[in-house]
Amino acid sequence: MSDINWMKLEEGAHYNALIDLGDEFTTFDPKYSNNKYFSLAHEAYVLLKIDLSAMGGHVARNDAKASIKLYNEYIKDKDQSKLEQARQARLRAPTKIPPFRRFNGVYEKVSLSAFNRGYCRCGQSLVNELHK
Repeated sequence: MSDINWMKLEEGAHYNALIDLGDEFTTFDPKYSNNKYFSLAHEAYVLLKIDLSAMGGHVARNDAKASIKLYNEYIKDKDQSKLEQARQARLRAPTKIPPFRRFNGVYEKVSLSAFNRGYCRCGQSLVNELHK
């Protein structure tokens, strides 16, 4: 959502509909009775075997390619069984050490905690607050 705002794109003029992969891949975790959200890097690594961090960190072109592949593979055909298998695979897969832990919540003066107020140091809205 923030990229759309940043680029000043308008629905109807620049795109027809917004599909948020984070929402599409949200996974209920029965162990903790809550929804889990995973980073694009984790989704790409677990589901596509693409290591975005090994490709030079956060590179918009690589992120876009991974997003399109995830959409084409799991969302486009609306195959709910395939999507649910993907959700469960991500839930079972071990995660790497989160960047906010590696860098104490901030990297090059940028907050890395868009989902967790406890780690956020910038005071900006969290991702789940932007969708309200």
